[in-house]
Amino acid sequence: MYIIKLISIDLDGTLLKNDFSISDKCIQAIRFQKKKNIIIVFNTSRPLKLLPKNLYEEFYDDYWILSNGGFCVKSGIKIFENLIESNNVKSLSKSFTTLYKNTFFSIESNNEIFSSFQNLKKCTQYFAQQISEKDIGRKDITKFLIIDEGKEKICLDTLKTFLPINTKLLITDNNKYIQIMPKMSSKLLGILELIDSLDLSLENVLSFGDDLNDYELIKNSGIGVAMENAHSEIKKVSKYITKSNEENGIYHFLNNTKKFQ
Repeated sequence: MYIIKLISIDLDGTLLKNDFSISDKCIQAIRFQKKKNIIIVFNTSRPLKLLPKNLYEEFYDDYWILSNGGFCVKSGIKIFENLIESNNVKSLSKSFTTLYKNTFFSIESNNEIFSSFQNLKKCTQYFAQQISEKDIGRKDITKFLIIDEGKEKICLDTLKTFLPINTKLLITDNNKYIQIMPKMSSKLLGILELIDSLDLSLENVLSFGDDLNDYELIKNSGIGVAMENAHSEIKKVSKYITKSNEENGIYHFLNNTKKFQ
C-alpha cells in the first residue's frame, strides 16, 4: 500500500477528452482528493497560454508544471523555470530555417508563443504571434517546437548536429511534435524539484499519463498509471492501466481507494 501525498495529472490524452473537453466526474474526483489534502499537480506539455481556461481558473492555487517541465507556477507565482538562452536560440533558429524553410516552428518564451514562420495563417493555426527572426534570437525560451506535417523530411540525426549544448530532443504525438528542450526539463525532473521542496519522495507520487513525455515519471512514481489509450511503452512501465481518457479513466482509478491511501 502506497501512501500517496501528491497526484500528477497530464492533460492531453489523459484528463482531456479527444475534443479537449473535461468530464465533470474527473473534476469531482480531483476535488475530492484535494479535500483529503492531497497535493495536485497538473503536468503538461502546454504553455500557460494554451491551458483550458476554466480548469486553470478553478485550480489556480495548485501547482502547474508546464512546457514539459520547463516552467512551474502556483497561484500566479513562478516556482521554477528552465531556459535555453537567447544566443543559442538565435543559432538554432538560423540552422533550422536554413534547412527546413517550409516546416512550421515556434518558441515558447514567458508563457507566450512566437514564430518567424512566414505564413501568418499557419502561425494563427498554432497560436503563435508572428515576429521577425531577429526578434526570435533575442528571447530566452523554454521550448523550441517543430511541427512535422510531412511537407519536408525532418532528419533527427541532422537536428542533433546543431542542438545547443545542454539541450535535448523530445518526440511526441506519433512523431508530429519535435521539441527541443533544456536538458533539465522533463515532467519527472519537474516533480523531483517540487517534492524536494515539499519533503516528499517519489513513493508518495501518483502519476497519470499517456505519451512518451510521461515515460520517466510513470516509471519512477510510487504509482504510475497509464491510460488505456496510452503509448505501448507507457503501459509497459506503469503499475496500473486505467480506462481511456474518453472513458473518464482518472475518475475510475481515483474512485478505487483499494490501490492507495
